[in-house]
Amino acid sequence: MGSNEDTQLHTDEFYLKLPALQPPAGVIPRFDSPPNGNGLAIAVTAGAAGITTVAGLIRILTRLYCTKKVRFEDYLALLSFAFYISATVLVARITSEPGIFVHQWDLLFSGVEHFTILYVYTTILYCVTLMCIKTAILLEWINIFIPHHAHNTFWWICWAMIVANLILYTATIITINLICIPRQRIWRRWVPGTCINIDVFNIFIAIFNLIFDLLILVLPHRILWRLAITTKKKIGVSFVFSFGAFACVSAAGRVTSAVNMMTTRDTTYAYSRHLLWGLGETTSAHLVFCAPAIPIAFRQASPMMRLYRTLRSKMRLPGGGSRGHSSGSESRYGWPHDIITTTTSGGSVTAWEENSQVHLKPIVGGKDGGAYVKNVHNHTRNSSDPRSRQSEASASRARPGILRTTEIKVTCTAIDDSVPAADLQNTERSFLW
Repeated sequence: MGSNEDTQLHTDEFYLKLPALQPPAGVIPRFDSPPNGNGLAIAVTAGAAGITTVAGLIRILTRLYCTKKVRFEDYLALLSFAFYISATVLVARITSEPGIFVHQWDLLFSGVEHFTILYVYTTILYCVTLMCIKTAILLEWINIFIPHHAHNTFWWICWAMIVANLILYTATIITINLICIPRQRIWRRWVPGTCINIDVFNIFIAIFNLIFDLLILVLPHRILWRLAITTKKKIGVSFVFSFGAFACVSAAGRVTSAVNMMTTRDTTYAYSRHLLWGLGETTSAHLVFCAPAIPIAFRQASPMMRLYRTLRSKMRLPGGGSRGHSSGSESRYGWPHDIITTTTSGGSVTAWEENSQVHLKPIVGGKDGGAYVKNVHNHTRNSSDPRSRQSEASASRARPGILRTTEIKVTCTAIDDSVPAADLQNTERSFLW
């Protein structure tokens, strides 16, 4: 037994020092300093991780401080983010040794072994990341578009995709770990054992990911463009749900690289392209999940916007004069407001501040005027005017009570039997933005 281990050890040492691939005619291998694309890989990896982290933080802050509701898919996405960062760390490790986009004829078998080990673990993390984040996306779609979880066509499609997603990625992870028996033969092909042809399986998984990403992109738009809202608003909302287009581009690139991996012997170079396309797909998937939370974070009533307005007002105070006497069309709060001036039939002039597009009306008094909501410029009425004295007397005699009632009638039309009117109304109210 000991002699067999010694023999295998000597065999491993022998092969690890050999060139990994015969170079093309006229090409001289550069084992000491092979050409690489490490700069591009580091820039792409750092940029992708940074964008994903910022989007994730916005999503977390929105959940904690705006909606104040955390669901299961949020925890699932957080778990996915942990696997995603782990994968980016492994990609960074590859750039240190042996490098990204390094031709295999510029490497020894020891370098190829190191690359293959990191590639296998990165691929496993890639599968776990997409399995978690795509499940979170579909659960999010169900909560947004089917708030009461009515079992309509959209609900069944989402759950069918969730089940298929879990099965396919679980099967992929198992297959990756069982490519060769013993497992060591995955990166040391001279070790006695058996291996299966993984090329066809790689293409199948890449095509499955592309179809899956296309469905995630199309599903929400099928409902969005049937809502009773303006075309301008439809375009704006559709843009929020269009980050899946980047995932589709990355998945298509991964299909192309999987086909190329079947026809080339320069595996380290081909697998490098496959890794970066996978990084783009996982990054896009996280953006798809986080995108609906971005409008919430930057709407007028959100904590982020309140902080922004506070900082903005602090910066405006030194050059803006005193708070009580603003000039021009700006109110004492530093924001522009419209001033409405009205002349009553009795000759009195009253001005008030309009904080919205709704024009204010007298709320107490008779036909000649009365008490107004707010007198901004402190205009005074002629006390000798009997109509004015009568209006003031009416205002003083007014008792607390209901000043105005407004009836709002909402009409909702069902598109078809699969989307009932009640569900459509609830769906529109449940949008995150």
